[in-house]
Amino acid sequence: MYTFKRPDPTELEQVCELNKYLFNLSREEFDPSLDANWPNKESYRQFFKRYFDDGNFIFAVYFEDQMVGYISGSIDEMPEDSYRGRQKIALLENLMVLPEHQKRHLGSELDKHFRQWAKRQGCNRIQVSVFAKNTKALAFYRRLGYTDYDMNLEVEL
Repeated sequence: MYTFKRPDPTELEQVCELNKYLFNLSREEFDPSLDANWPNKESYRQFFKRYFDDGNFIFAVYFEDQMVGYISGSIDEMPEDSYRGRQKIALLENLMVLPEHQKRHLGSELDKHFRQWAKRQGCNRIQVSVFAKNTKALAFYRRLGYTDYDMNLEVEL
């Protein structure tokens, strides 16, 4: 049986462990320039600790009391004189479900909770960044109604 809830700050290590899986997968499959040691640094824990603060979002899915996935994000407020005018944008920063628990609509349910939170915060859109080579994640987000908006290109020097 799956349950969804906001994790307690005492579960920070569980969130960090889940993200280590995602981080290492991203490093291996999509971006070898990611710092392999970052998950062992204090800045890594601090990055995830902020999601437990007011104004940020974290929500998790549990299977038999074990966290098997989570979603996290924050808000970016664009000023009136920005190129898009005043807007409050929810930034979906991490969403992951362990592979053995995928294909059960858990990611979609986590996204639904994030959308509800973003609306309550007064946001008028959500942005998510995905590695261009991560076709599985791109297809997932497109199924949920996300559309292509921006693209970043890089060149190594």
